[in-house]
Amino acid sequence: MIVAFLSTNVNYVSSNHKQLWLYQKLCCKETQLSLQLTRIYRKPLLCHRVEKQNIFASLDRFELAVAGEWKGFEASFDPETGTAIQVPSTSLPEAFVEWNVKPVGYESYNSMVVRNNQLYRRHSRILPSVSFDADVIDLETELYFYDLNEEGFLFLADGSYSKGPVSLQQPPGSKPYVYFEFCLCLVSELKPPMRCLFRFPVDIKRQQLWGDVQVFLEHRDGDFCDGNAIASGSGYMEGFASGMPLSEDLINGEWYPESIQVLKGISSFHDSRMLNDVNYSPILVDSCKSLPRHRLMLPGNIYVKCDSESLGQVFNLQVGHVTLEGRWVSFHRKYIDNRLVATYKMVCFKK
Repeated sequence: MIVAFLSTNVNYVSSNHKQLWLYQKLCCKETQLSLQLTRIYRKPLLCHRVEKQNIFASLDRFELAVAGEWKGFEASFDPETGTAIQVPSTSLPEAFVEWNVKPVGYESYNSMVVRNNQLYRRHSRILPSVSFDADVIDLETELYFYDLNEEGFLFLADGSYSKGPVSLQQPPGSKPYVYFEFCLCLVSELKPPMRCLFRFPVDIKRQQLWGDVQVFLEHRDGDFCDGNAIASGSGYMEGFASGMPLSEDLINGEWYPESIQVLKGISSFHDSRMLNDVNYSPILVDSCKSLPRHRLMLPGNIYVKCDSESLGQVFNLQVGHVTLEGRWVSFHRKYIDNRLVATYKMVCFKK
C-alpha cells in the first residue's frame, strides 16, 4: 500500500490538479492524496510505503514467541492521576516501615506456555525483603487461563496478544466493568526480547477506566519452568514506576505508519468493516496530556488510552510505548455500536 503526500502552493494548483485530487479521494481506496498549504513552490512527489498485513497468526509461532519465563517489574497506577500506587504496609518488612522505605511495585515473573489451545500464565510476585536469600523470599502467586478459541482473544506471531469481549453489551445484573489485557512486544534489536503487559478494568457504560491499571515491563529470562527457576529477589528495587511519566514532547508531532498488523486470531471472529476502519494516514499528535480515567501518561514511556467518539457509538482502547529514538508501538481495540470491529498493532516513526 502506498500513501502519497504532495506539498504545493495553493496559488499554483490548476483546475486539472484539483479534479485529479477529488477523483482520487472519491474513487481510490488504496491511495490517499493530501494537499498541504505552504508558502513554497511545488515540490517533488514523495512516497512513503506502509506495510499492511492481514494476520492469521500461526499458533506454533505464537507459542514459541510467548512461552518462557518473563522477568521484570510490576506496578499499578491510579486511573485518576496516573500515580504509582505504593505497596501496602502489610506486605512490607517492619524494617522498611522504620526506614520509611515506600516501594511502588514488585519484582515479578510471568511464566507462560500454550497447551491444548489454552494460554497459561502464572504470575509470581516477589514481596520486598531485607534478605537476598532464595530460601526466605516471599511469593504471591496468581494463575490465569485464556482460551485461544475465544472470539475476543487475538494474537500475533511475535507473542503480542489482546484479550477482551467482542460485545460490550452486558446482561442485566452483571458487573459494571470488564477486564482487558494487552501484551505488547516491543520493536527492538536488543536481546533478550522485551514486552509490556497491561491489565485493567473498563467501565463499559461510562467508557472510561474503572480501576487501577496494572503494568509489567519485562524481558525473557529462559525457557518455561512454571516459576521454579526463581532464584532470589533483590530485596528492594525502584523499577520503572519511580521514573517520570511519558513526556508530551516525546509523543507530540507528526508520525508516519511503518507497519500495521490486523489481528484475526484462530476463532470465528470476523467483521467486514475491520480493514476499512483502520486509518493509514499520517498521525498528527498535538497537546497530548493525561486525562483522568481516559488517558494516562505513565513512567517507562508508556500510556493507556480509553476514549469514545461519535456520541459514544465508537469506543477505542489503546496502549503504547514511545522510544527516545522516535519509534511508537501501539495496540488497538476498536468498537462500533458496542461490537468489536478491529484489533491491530501499529508501528510508527517520527521524522
